[in-house]
Amino acid sequence: MVSLSPADFRLRPSVSRLLAASFLAGTALSPAIAHAGAAAGAAEAADADADAGPAIVVTGKQEAAPSNGALGNRLIIDTPLSIGQVSADQIARIGATTIDQAFAYDAGIRANNSGVASGNTFSVRGLPIDRTNGYKVDGLAFPYWFQDQPIEALQGIEVLKGAGGFVYGFAPPGGVVNLISKKATNDFQATFNLQFRSNNILRELLDIGGPLNRSGSLKLRFNAVNEQGTLYNGAYNKNQFASLALTGQVTDKLSWELDGFYQRTRQDNQVNSVSFNTGKISINGVTYGPVTSLKALDGAFEPGAKGTTKFNDIDSLTGRINYQISPDWKASFAARYAALDERFPGSLAAIYDNQGDYYSTVYNMNRLFKYYVFDASINGKFDTGPFHHEIVAGLSSLTDQFLYDNPTRNFILGTNADGSAGAAVTVPAAGLPGVPRVPGVSAQYINVQTFNIYNQNNQPTILGNAKALYNNRPPVWTLYQHINQRAAYISDTVSWGPLSVLVGARYTRYDEVNSNPDGGLISTFRYRPLTPIYAVTLKLPYAIRAYFSYVEALQDGAIAPTTATNSGASFGPLSSHQYEAGLKSAGRWGSASLAAFRIVQPSEYVDATPTFVRDGNARYQGIEFNGAVVPFSGLTVSASAAYLDARQVSGKPALVGERIPGTTKFQLSGQVEYALPFLPGVTVLGGVRHSSDALGGANTNLPASTFVYPASTQGDLGASYAFDLSDHAILLRANVQNVTNVQYWLPNSTGTGLSAGIPRTFSLAVQVGLNRNGSGGAPVHIGDGGGSDESNAYIAMDAGIALPSTFKATAINTVDNPTLGPVSNALRVHQQTGWDVDGIIGYNLGRFSAEIEAGFKRYGVGAIKFNDATVPIEVAGQQHVAGDYAGGGGRTGVLSVLFNGLFNIGQKDSAWRGFLGGGVGLARISSGQWTLDSSKTS
Repeated sequence: MVSLSPADFRLRPSVSRLLAASFLAGTALSPAIAHAGAAAGAAEAADADADAGPAIVVTGKQEAAPSNGALGNRLIIDTPLSIGQVSADQIARIGATTIDQAFAYDAGIRANNSGVASGNTFSVRGLPIDRTNGYKVDGLAFPYWFQDQPIEALQGIEVLKGAGGFVYGFAPPGGVVNLISKKATNDFQATFNLQFRSNNILRELLDIGGPLNRSGSLKLRFNAVNEQGTLYNGAYNKNQFASLALTGQVTDKLSWELDGFYQRTRQDNQVNSVSFNTGKISINGVTYGPVTSLKALDGAFEPGAKGTTKFNDIDSLTGRINYQISPDWKASFAARYAALDERFPGSLAAIYDNQGDYYSTVYNMNRLFKYYVFDASINGKFDTGPFHHEIVAGLSSLTDQFLYDNPTRNFILGTNADGSAGAAVTVPAAGLPGVPRVPGVSAQYINVQTFNIYNQNNQPTILGNAKALYNNRPPVWTLYQHINQRAAYISDTVSWGPLSVLVGARYTRYDEVNSNPDGGLISTFRYRPLTPIYAVTLKLPYAIRAYFSYVEALQDGAIAPTTATNSGASFGPLSSHQYEAGLKSAGRWGSASLAAFRIVQPSEYVDATPTFVRDGNARYQGIEFNGAVVPFSGLTVSASAAYLDARQVSGKPALVGERIPGTTKFQLSGQVEYALPFLPGVTVLGGVRHSSDALGGANTNLPASTFVYPASTQGDLGASYAFDLSDHAILLRANVQNVTNVQYWLPNSTGTGLSAGIPRTFSLAVQVGLNRNGSGGAPVHIGDGGGSDESNAYIAMDAGIALPSTFKATAINTVDNPTLGPVSNALRVHQQTGWDVDGIIGYNLGRFSAEIEAGFKRYGVGAIKFNDATVPIEVAGQQHVAGDYAGGGGRTGVLSVLFNGLFNIGQKDSAWRGFLGGGVGLARISSGQWTLDSSKTS
């Protein structure tokens, strides 16, 4: 190992107490009222208004939002829009592992799924968050598509509620989610978190951050998450994630940031959605529907087809440059590449009667998203006479490439004539011999395998199903959709005494191209909208802000489904309008917010013909309240309430005045958190959440709904204990969700699907500070070791040879003989010696060291032994027989990120020292250009 650790890499003294005994942050906000965001400026507001409240000392500090898109960086209390916010500490306190759980106590946000395939989804103000434009990471677009982003690697989460067309560009009026990643820290810190939750999920988190040189101008943050086990609904889950963030200060004015992450997820035996029949359907010659009611059941029920598997590969790389032009002006440039590769044979459960009978559709779907993002902005402030101006201006670009494996291969599980597993038969409009078409039904199938959600002894499976194996082949990519958005934006916030006026506009050049499976053009759209924002804010006594705002939202129009007569058609982007008025306040006493809003959105649906149409408008209006108070030190009481009136206000006469399916009128929540004075370090919390009923079962052809999701109430409990052990900070947490094990249905965003609510779930977690609490006073530098208690940073590189092992491959012939089972040892591949290059950033903690190692290995393929010709190999029209092929060729590359733990051997001043240890991490392996004869082109 060649050490790149010059003597001047001495770090500043580090004081890092990783886990505080107090759990109150900012103005002691809990997740229930994090939406108000007012706590971000609590200290500032309290100082500005002497009469803001009693002087209750609260531990911690919340900063301004790191990015509000085109609004720039401003305190949330001074933002004339509703913003929900939760911090990493708040997330951990309630034991949340997904985004929707993190906002469980914000009444304006409602989860849309539970216990289904990866990727929690939720609605804000009755409208779903868009999966292609509605999610950002650190303010920049990111392809979020049914994935589980490890929230332990986040510093916090923001939800801009309602329309955000000016702020972020294209996004539906439900809102925009901004995931705030953990950044490099000024002082060295290292924590390890181990969590167990029912039924059998083990989750580990490693978090390391700190400076890498003496001046602190180069810093890092590394996070690694590993999750594996069985979910409460019987599905197997594996989630691996690693991220690295580097920041550098070049001069007093110029700085840079580079961060990236890689994630791989896998889920087995999972269902992708559960829907119910909203019309009439014929199954095996009997007509059913529509479904009008279903008894709720425990969230542990397992509707997923056995043998299904879903993989997600996600990677992202982002670079930023910041330049402080003057004390009042700053320029920034950011660029990002991100990709999401999703592949799976999945299953859909479709319930067709009130007894819970359902059939299972199996399909193989592969999707690939590629995002290219650029943003350049400048912001600053100046005065013109009595007026103070805050300017934000910029240029942005987003290129979104959506590649699809067409056609999607799907079929309904059925039974062949010989009794073997197969596919159901779809009856065409003309009928089949002996099977006439039943009039008035939406679909008709025969030879269908049926199951029941209340009978877990009979479950769907694709194991041994020849058609399922045949469909599960590598993807054939088609550029399904290409979107390019280029925008210019500017805003000016003009303040005069207590009054401020915000005026802004975003001009977007939007180009969309939609293609069919053979690459032929379906439709193109060119859209050049100007999206305005107008807002007025008035500062009142007692740190109160009163505001009124108008903003628009732009979103991609839907694409007509395959069931429509105009399949693949699109009417281009949609424009929605939002009016909002509200009050915000924050001080040492706590915080509160009240907002009234009205959103109008165009409606798109498949009519009775069935044709995909855009017709009429839906209106969403309501009131939201969030508040928290600190009656005395150690006690926080919070509450959240939301009322929503969502109705169709124009369009088809039979629909006008009808309530929008899937929306909930009332949501209420409350939470109490208390740091016990007689048990130092112990904090207990409890909360209650209530949702009123929601309508379902009505698609937009029907005048009224017949299905109702009943109201539900759940309670949660939690406790934590913080203490020191051998000068290391330890934190223990225990949480129980849905304490009384209430059974309830959770509606999806459209009201035509459901999932069973989360059952009673336990979680236990321990967090350990790896560095000593008292070591911060000692100098931190590179080159020491041995028995020193000092922390020492070092950078190293090494190179060498890679000695890969020979491996045996199992093969499945899904093309020529799909009934043939897996053939073990079909190939025996000898891999040749290659090379290996690694870079290491580490910290010497004394007798132990912790390292982050990134490496790349490359080696070739040599001799190949072809053992079984039942899995044929055909190259350039030539069929190869079983046997030895000594001249095989090909190459394999391995990109890895590891966390290594080392035990240092020897004295720190010795000329020779050693170490012993091991590591865990992620590796991405790619192999290609294989041939049985490397001397020929094949």
